[in-house]
Amino acid sequence: MPTPSHMLFADDIFIFTNASIRYVRNLKSFLIMYEECSGQHISLEKSKVFLGNISAAKKLVIGEKMGIPICSLPTKYLGVEIFKGRVKKEFLLPVLDKVKARLADWKGRLLSMAGRVELARTVVTGIPMHSFSVYWWSSELIKIMEKWIHNFI
Repeated sequence: MPTPSHMLFADDIFIFTNASIRYVRNLKSFLIMYEECSGQHISLEKSKVFLGNISAAKKLVIGEKMGIPICSLPTKYLGVEIFKGRVKKEFLLPVLDKVKARLADWKGRLLSMAGRVELARTVVTGIPMHSFSVYWWSSELIKIMEKWIHNFI
């Protein structure tokens, strides 16, 4: 069988399990067996463990057993803020700031109307697209972004 000339990797996954030491040990064994069977390496330093309401001592034990850093919410995942509860405006502000900064960078340039429309259509509207697929944005925030794009054009 020919060997691939590039590195293969699995997509990101979420694994939910009971926080008992037995389950944690089984999960660690499963991950080791997966690596052995697939030939793929799990990057534990890039992984994250989120734990619910358990004692700090138990969290420490689980973190040591897994070899994965323990994190808490909010955190970023694939460039999108992951948090507990409802979508709050302050979690979406970084995306809006990115759109505003991009438009401000282009504002002083001598661009034709068609060039401005194309930049807004392809680049600016693509910035929040992943966030749109994860979260419901309020109409207020969308109107603000539309106003900025309209003013740019």
